[in-house]
Amino acid sequence: MTWRWDQGRLEYFLFSNVRNIAHALYDLNNASLDHSDPLRGELQSRTGLRFLPMHYTVWRNYKRVFGCSLLATSLGDRLAVTDMTKLIVEKNITADDYFSLFMPRFYFPSPIFESYRPAAKRSFPFCAVMRFLVSQPPTVQPGLSLDDAFNLLVANEATGAEPQKFYLSLRPRSISVSPDQKRQVREMLIFFSQFSPLKWVAGRLTLDLSVDDAQARQELFLMATPLIRDQHSDRSAELLRMAYVSETAARYELAQHVEPSEEEVSAVFPEGRRIMAYHSRVERSPGLRKLFARSKRFRWDCDMCTEDLRIKYPWTGGFFEIHHVLPLSSPIWLSLKGVSLDDVRGMCPNCHRSAHKYYGRYLTDAGRPDFSGKEEAADVYAKAKTLVRRYGPLSP
Repeated sequence: MTWRWDQGRLEYFLFSNVRNIAHALYDLNNASLDHSDPLRGELQSRTGLRFLPMHYTVWRNYKRVFGCSLLATSLGDRLAVTDMTKLIVEKNITADDYFSLFMPRFYFPSPIFESYRPAAKRSFPFCAVMRFLVSQPPTVQPGLSLDDAFNLLVANEATGAEPQKFYLSLRPRSISVSPDQKRQVREMLIFFSQFSPLKWVAGRLTLDLSVDDAQARQELFLMATPLIRDQHSDRSAELLRMAYVSETAARYELAQHVEPSEEEVSAVFPEGRRIMAYHSRVERSPGLRKLFARSKRFRWDCDMCTEDLRIKYPWTGGFFEIHHVLPLSSPIWLSLKGVSLDDVRGMCPNCHRSAHKYYGRYLTDAGRPDFSGKEEAADVYAKAKTLVRRYGPLSP
């Protein structure tokens, strides 16, 4: 079983860009693909991405990006967006919503590629990856390297539907892998690491949960249950079926996530936008805290109020919370090197809540659900920090 992806386009798979691409494709739905380059203007305007090279049409060169992210295909000579695109645009779903719906739907051999065969045995790679990770002993949490993905999952023909004992009993088998295959699967794993229970660090995809969070592990294992449907012989029709999400199904699947408490909601955006429990967990991520504490950016004084946290909370031996300057649906910015700490700050709990309340007020006044980009978020954060240092944390 071969795992494939659209290599060299990782930037286009950042969820913030996936969302912007979805909006552009949504507005262009049913556009004719039979003339020069009907998608370029809208896509470049919406995303700020260049869609190079210029001498090829966007559709010719990027249709695998749109297919791998389950956003669009073509019917005849016309663009056809999927239900996943409609859900992103019409319901403004988060990255965690997207990946929880994406994971059980994406399979190989995929209709995105020429190797598609309706009668072939299917493998759901993202389900297999998640089931492998949550099945490992929590005290070890070794993560999944690129070699592990090939030698444990691909070589043993993991489909993603197996029980936990299958993933516990896996033994590595050496297989021949081309450089292109390695690059493609590496970018698949980085793409998946935008799902907040996961993290890509030092070339490994790791599960970022507390050691004793057995309930979350069980939830994730069940979430990674392949969605088996009859297949269509036509590749375009099958991709639309693959990405089909009825409103009833979406309500049911997204309801499987545990809703955060009132306190957790108030600590993020309090203006009525649905926040997923997994995002809240990432803000207190044990893995990210350790990574940040070992980085050169770490200081014991709160980034907002500047108080020394060892003095402010002496009974804790020093306590800080992680704040993301750019709180988009994907809580961590990814680069080719993995997790970036450029947008992370260490803060005391009061200032952390105060910053998010300021974000919420700003976005409510602007009439928008999210920031337009990294620069705007950084500017708003700087203004919040100035106010906190001048007047103290904002009141509810």
